[in-house]
Amino acid sequence: MPLFETIPVDVEQVRQLARDHWGVEVGECIKTSQNHTFLANKATTERFVLRVTPDPENKRFDCTELEVALLEYLHENKLSVCTAVKSSVTASAIVRIDSLILCLFTFATGEPVVFTDWIWMTTRAIVVGLGG
Repeated sequence: MPLFETIPVDVEQVRQLARDHWGVEVGECIKTSQNHTFLANKATTERFVLRVTPDPENKRFDCTELEVALLEYLHENKLSVCTAVKSSVTASAIVRIDSLILCLFTFATGEPVVFTDWIWMTTRAIVVGLGG
């Protein structure tokens, strides 16, 4: 797959899979690229991010597993990261259906980093938080 190839997904299928596996309602797609990133919520109070990765050549599952394992490891070691939520159907944090890989993540707290403000590079607390 080329670096910036975007493979379309069936949004209605994604919505149904998210309901089935996590009981969440999928809303707006906030980014499409190699992954499609959707906002999701449960009972209007809990917010999540659903990442859908089209994988027609079965090449992306291993790196997704590694990423989810790394986030879990960081979380277990008391670092504030967004972790993957386990499916109520499979008990796995990664759901593979046909050529799609789905992961539901907890929603980040705080404010987004505005990279053009450069405070991410000059404010000590942010630099340390980013691992600098």
